[in-house]
Amino acid sequence: MCKLFVALMAAIIFSIVAAERIAKQSKKLCYSSRSQRNPLKKLLIGMRNGMERSRSRMKQQDHSIGLRETLMEKLVEKKGADYINSVEFGAAKCILLSFAEWITSSYPLMDISHITKAMVMEYLITIVRKARESGQPREYGFARLTAKILSVVTGIDIDVDTETTLMQQYSMYCPSCGILAKFVSDKVFYGRDFGGHHVYYCPKCNSRVGAYEGTPIPMGTMADQETLRLRKKCHEVFDRKWQNGQMTRDEAYVWLADVMKLQPYEAHIGKFGKRQCSKLLMILGVSEKDQECVKKQSAVVKAAAFA
Repeated sequence: MCKLFVALMAAIIFSIVAAERIAKQSKKLCYSSRSQRNPLKKLLIGMRNGMERSRSRMKQQDHSIGLRETLMEKLVEKKGADYINSVEFGAAKCILLSFAEWITSSYPLMDISHITKAMVMEYLITIVRKARESGQPREYGFARLTAKILSVVTGIDIDVDTETTLMQQYSMYCPSCGILAKFVSDKVFYGRDFGGHHVYYCPKCNSRVGAYEGTPIPMGTMADQETLRLRKKCHEVFDRKWQNGQMTRDEAYVWLADVMKLQPYEAHIGKFGKRQCSKLLMILGVSEKDQECVKKQSAVVKAAAFA
């Protein structure tokens, strides 16, 4: 009798659960069929959502333009009315527009009085990252100009060289010693300032390569004294091809890539080794005797350096 009662209760519970599931499924099917029977309602809901998104984007855009105009007024106020006629003013407009779009999308309802150094640095880091990934000197110049313009309009003091990774050195190793190169300013290396340049050098054999002005981008590969002198001689002779009007500079480098059997990105004298330099000098008509003179000069300088 007891077993029969338990079985009956289990059947009742199972029936209740099954009925609830069937009711839920019926409700879903009913809703789905109503949606299918009323496509106009579905279309109207989609249009309403689209209009709300468009309204939100327009509001953000208006706020961005308003902030940009405020920043521009602040810039002209600080720089003076004559700044409008300067070459830098056009670049400043683009910089402030990009910054205003970024900050209004990242921090809604942003006003110029709410801009903090942390926000400016967050934006600058994205610009610096782009510069380092591109490896182009002009991108470094743009990052510096951005920091300069934002410092003026926000009144926030920013040193982009020390507060970001803009001047972080690239990993360069001496081809002769295998030692990680040191990265110092030309004032530290040469004892005098040559205009904000930096140098990668090997502390053991003194092989080195310069970096583009205001950037940590190496202008070629590290080289010893003899290779550097051969490169210098190559440049002296090669540069005449475009400096005297025989061809444009771009045409000269296309010619260089062709005669040296290299890809265009490899056809840079700053990347040449001794053999490549000697080959180019022979093509350019420099005699072996003149090349030997360059090598002897290098040997004398090297001996004097280690004396």
